[in-house]
Amino acid sequence: MGTIEKEIKNTKEYNLLSLLNANTNPHQAGFEYIRLDHNLRRAFVCDRYKLLVVTLEPEPWNEIFGSLPELLTITKLRKDSVAYVTGDEFLRPEYASIFSAVGQEPNYTPVAVFDLELLNCLTSKFDYVYFVKQAGSVLFMRLIGDKYPPGEYLAGIMPLKCDDDKINETLELLKELGNENEH
Repeated sequence: MGTIEKEIKNTKEYNLLSLLNANTNPHQAGFEYIRLDHNLRRAFVCDRYKLLVVTLEPEPWNEIFGSLPELLTITKLRKDSVAYVTGDEFLRPEYASIFSAVGQEPNYTPVAVFDLELLNCLTSKFDYVYFVKQAGSVLFMRLIGDKYPPGEYLAGIMPLKCDDDKINETLELLKELGNENEH
C-alpha cells in the first residue's frame, strides 16, 4: 500500500471527493475503496445498501483522477488537499444483492423503509434527484446539480425491510386520520 497526496483545486472537486468518501464503508473489507475505471472515466463506490457511479467529462477526470491507481481509500480530506492509500489487490465484493430483484414480477413487495442517512449520503448537495426506476427492491436515481464536476451521477439504494408491525401501525394511523376527516 502506498500513500498519495494531492492538492484540491476547487470546491466542486472537494464536493465530489466528499461524496465518494461518504459512500464508502471503512469498516467493511472490500467496501472501503473508491474504484476507478480510467477507460470509462468512471468512479464507483458501494457498501451493499447503496451504490454510486460517477462518470466524468475528460478534463475533470484527468485533473482529479487521471494519475491515480484503480483502487483508493481516502485517509485525509481537507478543503485544499486529499490523501489516499492505494489498495494492494482488487477485491471484488458481492454487488449482486443490490441489483437482484426480490420475488418474481409482478409479485414485488412495494413496502420498504429507506435509511435517510444512507439516502442523504448519496444525494447531499445535488439540486435534483430523479427516481428513475425500481428493479426489485432497489431504487435507482439520477443525480443532477452544479456543485460537482461535470458528468453523469447515478445511484442505487437498497431499502431496509419494513416489518409487519410497523406496516400495521402506520395503516391504523392512516385509517384513524381517514375516520377523523369523515366527521
